[in-house]
Amino acid sequence: MGNKFNGEGNLGVDPELKRIEENDDDQAVCNLRIYFDKPVPKKEGDGFDDKGGFWMNVEIWGKRGIRCHEKLKKGNRVTVDGSIIGKQWTDKESGEEQFSLVVRAKRVNPDLMTVESIKQK
Repeated sequence: MGNKFNGEGNLGVDPELKRIEENDDDQAVCNLRIYFDKPVPKKEGDGFDDKGGFWMNVEIWGKRGIRCHEKLKKGNRVTVDGSIIGKQWTDKESGEEQFSLVVRAKRVNPDLMTVESIKQK
């Protein structure tokens, strides 16, 4: 892994699972849209102030991706460990080359305060 990403944020939409055919192999990839915030403790009283943040697309492959799709939903708070990668594609309408950054997650862990139950495997 050339770089490391670690962030905490909230899912903005429900996870989306896709199946991708790659080298005659069916791969599962779960796409997440997460707002990574920067909470700062309030000077007075309890709680935190949001001091900026950013939206990022996150992808997690294989069985971990399938689990994310099954167990997570919009609003869940998660911690993401992975790396940032560049994605390049051609826009279907304009034919122009496009580029974006995506987090390729190694792990996505839910904050236990945002889930109702956990079943041990």
